[in-house]
Amino acid sequence: MKTIEIKQVAIILISSIGLYTSGNYMLKMSYIETLLDALNVFIFFISFFPFMFVTFALLLKIFKTVYKFAH
Repeated sequence: MKTIEIKQVAIILISSIGLYTSGNYMLKMSYIETLLDALNVFIFFISFFPFMFVTFALLLKIFKTVYKFAH
């Protein structure tokens, strides 16, 4: 693996931990009461977009590699 893929996997792991913990907390709260609740929602969306974009880029690389081996 190249270093860029290792960095992408690290970003996916870190953002998935943020998504999991903040998502669980968001499911338990009914509405935003405190600044800590708002920060939790902010962390969720800050983690969501890098997770989505980096996962898509890494999956695209994997599919290209599999396609090259297939042909």
